[in-house]
Parts: sequence; C-alpha cells; structure tokens
Amino acid sequence: RVSLVLDKYQQVEQTVHVKQKEITTVEARLSPADGQKPGKPSAPKTPSGKQAATTFYLQPSFQLGSNMGVGLAVGTFLSHFNIEVYCLYGLAKETVYWNNSADSLIPIEESYQNMQIGAKIGWGISVGSRLRLTPQVGAGLLAVSASESEGYAIKGSVGVRADYRLSKSFALVVAPEYGLALSKSNVYDDLSAVSSKIKGWTNGFNCLIGAHFSF
Repeated sequence: RVSLVLDKYQQVEQTVHVKQKEITTVEARLSPADGQKPGKPSAPKTPSGKQAATTFYLQPSFQLGSNMGVGLAVGTFLSHFNIEVYCLYGLAKETVYWNNSADSLIPIEESYQNMQIGAKIGWGISVGSRLRLTPQVGAGLLAVSASESEGYAIKGSVGVRADYRLSKSFALVVAPEYGLALSKSNVYDDLSAVSSKIKGWTNGFNCLIGAHFSF
C-alpha cells in the first residue's frame, strides 16, 4: 500500500501488488482538498544585501589648516546619500590697520575674527565593515568682524569625509577639503588683498578631525 500526503491536497492511498524483487511504478493523481486551488511552486529565495539604515549624527570637531577653528555639525545618511549642516568658529585673529581719513595720519587698528556656517552633500561608500568614505561638496557663508567693520564671503568646498566606526554609535572622523571664495563683499575683498591670513579663511586647504555620534 502506497500513501501520499501533500499540503493542500487530499490524501491518496492505492494498493499495489508487487512480487518479490520486482520494481514497479505507481502513478497517482492529486486533487485539491476542500475545494482549495493548488498553489504555484514558489521560486527559491536568494539572500539580498541589507540596505544601510537611515542614521543621524552629531559631530564636534577641530579644524587644522588655513582656517583653524572648532566646529559642530549635524547630519544624516539616507542610505548612501549624505547631507550635513555645520558651523565653525575661527580661532585665529588678524590685526589690520585702517586709515579712513585723509586728514588723519594715525591708522585705526582692527582685530578680525571669523565664523562660518554652511552645508555639504555627499555619497557614502563603505570600505569593509568599519570604514566609510564620503566625497562631499559644500557651500558656506563666512563672516569676518571687528569693532568698527565687518564683511563676508561665500565659499565653496570639495573634500572627502572618512569615518572609522569603533562601535555601533561612535566613529572617528577625518575630513580634508579645499575651499575657494565664490563671492566677496567689498570689505572682505579689501581685507583679503592686504592679509594672506584672512584670504586663507576662504581659500586654502583644511583638515577636520572629529568624533561622530550616531543615533
């Protein structure tokens, strides 16, 4: 007696007489049980790559280079797409002497500092399980100020952000970049013409070193 039991099909039993040492073939027709329609055979499932989750991060940092300063950035990775907003407080000062009156031979001393705000976008590329490289382009507004005058410049930047993950929510960040002034106010144009340091606040190479806290 041969008994066949399959999911969603009626049980089929058939008695077959087989002589000793004889091989025979049994054919059985199956009909759906309880009026159910037979299901189509499912295709074999193949493992798919897990897509990177959306993450947000907070990044305090210290910048070295032509515009040394301390900063804070807030950003997100939407899968591979990266967007980041930041502010940077310049630690360097530059003293410039102005002579605003033809009748005065005594120049006015002004000490300038800078602050910068801006945004960057990029595309994250994973290298192994811990390292991620993110080419970025950005634009920002840099303001310079002293007691009697102030100016501004709009700068663009291009660089690469590298973060090395030490744990699920913490990573070290190194981000070298090059910046260039795209537009300048009259005051900033005059200042950058007489001070290479002030010119370097927009035009030059910088490297940011920071900590990445994701959540």
